Amino acid sequence: MKNKVQLIGTIVGVLLFIALIAGFTYAYLLTRTEKTLTTGSGKFSIDYAIVQNITASSLSPSTSKTDGLHGIVKAKLSTGSVSGKFNIYITPTTIAGLNTSDVLRYEVYVNGSSTATKTGTFNGVSANTAVKVLDSYSLTSTSTYTNFDIYIWLDNAKVTSDVIGKTFAATISADSTAVTGEF
Repeated sequence: MKNKVQLIGTIVGVLLFIALIAGFTYAYLLTRTEKTLTTGSGKFSIDYAIVQNITASSLSPSTSKTDGLHGIVKAKLSTGSVSGKFNIYITPTTIAGLNTSDVLRYEVYVNGSSTATKTGTFNGVSANTAVKVLDSYSLTSTSTYTNFDIYIWLDNAKVTSDVIGKTFAATISADSTAVTGEF
């Protein structure tokens, strides 16, 4: 009888030990899974506005970006949004004759910085083709707008007689993508 009680006690002890180990394992895996599943999930929404669109169509050759066209876009995450990436596009509606060289330039500046975030030209760009002038800029604030200044100008150093009298018109647009969890 004593051996029987001892055997039952041993079996119960082993079963409790296995249950304890299984419980710890389950709790660990549950915590790990919850972290993985909730990272980067939630509402994604961005508030943005095109404060100043590109309205002029004639450009004079210039040595400075400030003498050309100037567009302003501002963006921030909506309240309660997860982080996201922001893109800005310039879509020329009239560009013929200005897209065959590097004469028509653009630069994008963020929050009044003196260093351009992105620079480029419209060489090879067709009318009604969007050019991504800001690519995947990380937005993190839900309270403060990030300001993007976009400058477009004719580079005086590259102007030839072929571009004199040509016109340029464009629109600014934007889109965004949610940032998924990083593992």
